[in-house]
Amino acid sequence: MTQTQDQERLLSWARSLAISSPDADVFQPKSSSSVYEELRCECFNFLIDNTNLDLNQFNPLSKVTAGNPWAKQYDNQNKLSEIKLDVDRTYQEMDFFSKNNDNHKALINVLFTFTKTHKLDYRQGMNEICAIFFLVVTRGLPESASLDQKESVTYEMFSAFMMRFGYADMFYQSSVLGHPIVDSANPTSPLLSRCEKVFELLHVKDSRLHKHLVTHDISPNLFLVRWIRIMFAREFPFNQTLDVWDFIFSHLPVGKPLPYPSIIDYLAIAMIINIRIELLQSDNSGCFSRLLKYPKLSSVNALLDLAIQVRDNGDLPKPAPVIQPAVVNQPMVVTRRDKIIGDLTGVVADLKNSECNKQISLSISKLEEIITFIKK
Repeated sequence: MTQTQDQERLLSWARSLAISSPDADVFQPKSSSSVYEELRCECFNFLIDNTNLDLNQFNPLSKVTAGNPWAKQYDNQNKLSEIKLDVDRTYQEMDFFSKNNDNHKALINVLFTFTKTHKLDYRQGMNEICAIFFLVVTRGLPESASLDQKESVTYEMFSAFMMRFGYADMFYQSSVLGHPIVDSANPTSPLLSRCEKVFELLHVKDSRLHKHLVTHDISPNLFLVRWIRIMFAREFPFNQTLDVWDFIFSHLPVGKPLPYPSIIDYLAIAMIINIRIELLQSDNSGCFSRLLKYPKLSSVNALLDLAIQVRDNGDLPKPAPVIQPAVVNQPMVVTRRDKIIGDLTGVVADLKNSECNKQISLSISKLEEIITFIKK
C-alpha cells in the first residue's frame, strides 16, 4: 500500500472506533500524547521506596503478609513478565515486531498501561490485536511521528476497541463492561455464548452443513473461539487480515458495543460455508483439521462478499453433491472387536432411551469414549 492508503486505513479505523471526527480528512487523535505518557508513567511507577520501610514488618520475601506493600510490586512484575512473554511471540516472522526493538517495547508499554488503567487481568490474544493496531498506526502516521505519539494513538485505538466497542468481554468469563450477553439464559462466558449462537445461526443459513458438523461431534467452541476472539487474525496472512479488518470496521456501528448478530458473526458463518464441500466429505478429524487450519486464499474478496450474502439472505452457493468413495463388495467378517463395539453401542442406545439420571449419563459418556477408542 502507498502512504496515502495507509493514512486512509488509519483514518477509517479511527472513525469506526469514534476516536476521530467523521468529517476529518486527516486523522487527528482526540487526546495528546502527553496524556498517555502521564498515564504510562503512573502505571509503571510501582517500585517501592524502602528508605523508611520496616523490613522486619514488611519482608520483601513474604508475599502473604497483610498490607505488605511488596505484594503490589510482585503483582505488577508478574503481569509485566506475562505480557512480555506473549509479545516475544507476536508475529515473530515480521521484522517490524523483532524482539527487543522499539516496537517490541512499545507493545509491552501499551498492553501494561491498558490492563493497569482499566484494572483488568491480561489475557493471551490481546497482544495480537494490539500489534495490528500498532502497525496500522505506525504506517498511517507521518514519518516524523515520535514513538511516544505512536504508542499514544495505539493505546487510544486499542482502548476504544476493547472498552467502548466492547471487545474486552471476549476475553473474560463474564462481562467486564456490564453488557448483557448474547443469551442471558446461558450461563457461559460472553464469547462462548456468541460462538454457540453463531453455530445456531449456521443451522438457519445451511441446515445440511450444520447437521453434518453436529453428527460428527464438531464443537463450535474449538474453532470459533479463536476466530472471533482475535477477529480472524490467525486465519489469514497478515495483509489479508488487514483487509478483513477494513471490511469489519466498515460494517459495524460507529463507536458502539458489538451487536449480535454482527458482520463478524456472518463472516464466521461465511468461512464455514466457503469450505462446505470439503467439510461434507470429511469425518470428525478431517473437519477439525480444516477448520483449525483454514485454507490459503489468493484473495479474501469473494469470502467477504459471501459474508454480505449470508447477512442479507442472498443467494448462497448451491449445495454441491457429496461424492462418496467407491465401495468394493467384500465378504463381511464379524470379528470379536466388531461384536464388542456392537454390544456396547446397543447398551448405550438402551441407556439413552431410558430415564437417565446424572450418574447414568456420565456412564454413557464413558462408554462412548471406550467405543471410540476401540474403533481407532
